[in-house]
Amino acid sequence: MPTLSAILDEYLTLHNDRLRSVTKVQYRLFINSCFPEWLDRELADITRDECIVRYQELCQKTSKRAKSGGKGQADNGFRVLCALIEYSTAMHNVPVLNPVKQMRKILRPNRLKNREGHIPAHLIPAWTEEVLKLHPTIRDINIFWALTGCRLTETSEMLWDWVDWRNRMIIIPGDFTKNHRPHKVHLNGYLMLMLQTRQYFFGTSPYIFGSIQDPFMPFNKNCKPYLKIEAKLGPEAEANPHAVRHTFATTARTAGLSEEEVAVLINHKSTTVTSGYIHQPFDQIRPLWETAQNAMMQRLGLRTEKRRYFMPAEKVS
Repeated sequence: MPTLSAILDEYLTLHNDRLRSVTKVQYRLFINSCFPEWLDRELADITRDECIVRYQELCQKTSKRAKSGGKGQADNGFRVLCALIEYSTAMHNVPVLNPVKQMRKILRPNRLKNREGHIPAHLIPAWTEEVLKLHPTIRDINIFWALTGCRLTETSEMLWDWVDWRNRMIIIPGDFTKNHRPHKVHLNGYLMLMLQTRQYFFGTSPYIFGSIQDPFMPFNKNCKPYLKIEAKLGPEAEANPHAVRHTFATTARTAGLSEEEVAVLINHKSTTVTSGYIHQPFDQIRPLWETAQNAMMQRLGLRTEKRRYFMPAEKVS
């Protein structure tokens, strides 16, 4: 039977078109960080007892990045390991009892909950106040997330070529979206002014939100100014990019939009109902955007005519 390392390579190659680049990187990271000593071992040799010991060892570790700590790392690592063993058993016709499934029956390892962090409505004005103090690019990308619900991965490499100024929208290609479907984002007056101002100062760069250090490079996904904001807002609020996205969705729901309509705006996975919106003219979906963005503007306390900007003294050339 092939080794863990060989099966991982085979699995990622077979599913190359289906898995996103970041997902493939995460799978390798989970396996390499959780099972470095097992990479050259045959999967058939991995036992239930070894899985139990390794899971308990990982749970005792602490993670600086994830609030779930070592338990989250352990759950992610064993989730991928379980899938690789199932894949190997099916592809190579080796009847092996999955030791990860046996381990789960005994330990019932921690399951990570769906990310539900958001900014409570009463703390949104304080969030806005803190965001407006940040570097112009960090400030603008945070406001953009709040008014569009876009993902970090969709905005970090966002190009000027995607902007349709005439129709007041940004069209994100399917190669950059999680569901591989092009996503049209409405630009209200505030966002139009934001992008026009950014184009004046940073228009020579291909990226709308370029790196702080080098505007001609994509926005740094590892930039985490939200940690300072969370410290000021207190434990009740999360201010990471996904939490801001969730705040947009929550605000849209309170503004009267249905779950299916919100799913369309944030480009969530298609359901039987939301699939009906995909082929509709954008002008029929634009009112949903206007409703959600107007509600979010009100909570943020922003006004287009009172836009506060701090930009570099000279344009980037």
